[in-house]
Amino acid sequence: MAYAPHTNSPDMTAPRILGRFTGCEYGTTFEYAQRPADDTTFAPEYPHLVYVGQNTKRDFRYARVLGTVAHVVIDEGADGEPVIEKWQIKQHSRYA
Repeated sequence: MAYAPHTNSPDMTAPRILGRFTGCEYGTTFEYAQRPADDTTFAPEYPHLVYVGQNTKRDFRYARVLGTVAHVVIDEGADGEPVIEKWQIKQHSRYA
């Protein structure tokens, strides 16, 4: 499981963790958070951060997480545009 490297705090100094899901292809579970509002330098149309690493703040991908699918930015193309993968997801749960 790829956990977020922080918890939701009252002062919201880190991105708010929204939930988790499991990828259908490999069965890996990921947590995801709201992308900070001031982070608009690359792929601003992807409002979430999906944590993919082992609890480090840089191990994330920009994404748009929906009910049964996540559109995940996996790279930057030669033209500067995001390269997207579509992940089928299951067991999507949103945190309170």
